[in-house]
Amino acid sequence: MKPVTIAIDAMSGDRGAEVVASAALAAVKENEALSLVLVGIRSELEALLHPGHSRGCGERKRSLESRSGRNPE
Repeated sequence: MKPVTIAIDAMSGDRGAEVVASAALAAVKENEALSLVLVGIRSELEALLHPGHSRGCGERKRSLESRSGRNPE
């Protein structure tokens, strides 16, 4: 499958960035050809993706970053 990159405004949804971040991570987990760029307030998005955060998705963040070539540290 051909790689696809999509930018998403994570801050403008009616249900907030938490829902957008969670859905984005689930989408890239299902489709390895998909790369997503979440656009918004960096500190809020990082908190949602940070391991150990009560609402975070740290393991999925590492998976997303490893596919994008970024270092999760």
